[in-house]
Amino acid sequence: MALVDPKDYQPTVTQSDFLSAIKMLLESVKDSDNVDAKTRVALEAERLLLEQERIKREMPENKQSPGISVYSYPEGDLARPKPAMKCKMFWVNRELTPETLTPGEIELLNKLEPGEYRVTKTDGTQIPFKVEAKRNDRLEIEQLAVWFQCKDEHRHNHNSMTSYLQQALGERIPSITELMAELARLKAELATASVGAGRVN
Repeated sequence: MALVDPKDYQPTVTQSDFLSAIKMLLESVKDSDNVDAKTRVALEAERLLLEQERIKREMPENKQSPGISVYSYPEGDLARPKPAMKCKMFWVNRELTPETLTPGEIELLNKLEPGEYRVTKTDGTQIPFKVEAKRNDRLEIEQLAVWFQCKDEHRHNHNSMTSYLQQALGERIPSITELMAELARLKAELATASVGAGRVN
C-alpha cells in the first residue's frame, strides 16, 4: 500500500468543524473595543456561513460515502466495487440484485452454469438443485433461475446461498462432523490394511 506524503495530506474538515471555527472567531472579537474589527468579522462570518449552506445543499458530506456495508468488500464499494452479475438471476422465484448480495455470492453466482445438481441441507438431507437458463437468439445466457424445494414441509433446515452454490460448483467446504467421519473411515481402512499385511507376513 502506498504511503501518503505528509505534505500531501489534507485532513477532512466536516461541516460541524467549520461551524465551530466560525463560532470561535466570533467569540474572539466579542469583547473587543474595536468596532471596525467586530463588524468585519461579523460580515465575514455571515458570508462564510452562507457559502457553507450553499456547499451543503450542492455537495452533502455523504456524497462520497465509502459504501462499506455487509454487502460490500471490506474496503467498501467506492474503493473496490462489487463485480457485475453476468446476467439476470432468480433464486426460487426471487430476482437477485447486486445491492442485496455480497461480493462472494455474486462471484459464485457468476460461475453457475445450467444443470441439475444435488445439495445437502443442514440436517444431512440431499435435495435436487436445478439451474435453468433462458438464452437469446445467439444462444447466450441472458437469465438463470435456481430452483430447489423450500416450501411447506421442505422449508426447514436449509443451508445458506453460499453453501448451496459452493456445493453445486464443487467448492463446498466440509463441516467438522463430515471431516471427523472421513477421518474415522480412513483410520478404519488403515487398521484393516495393517491387519491384512500382518496376515501375509
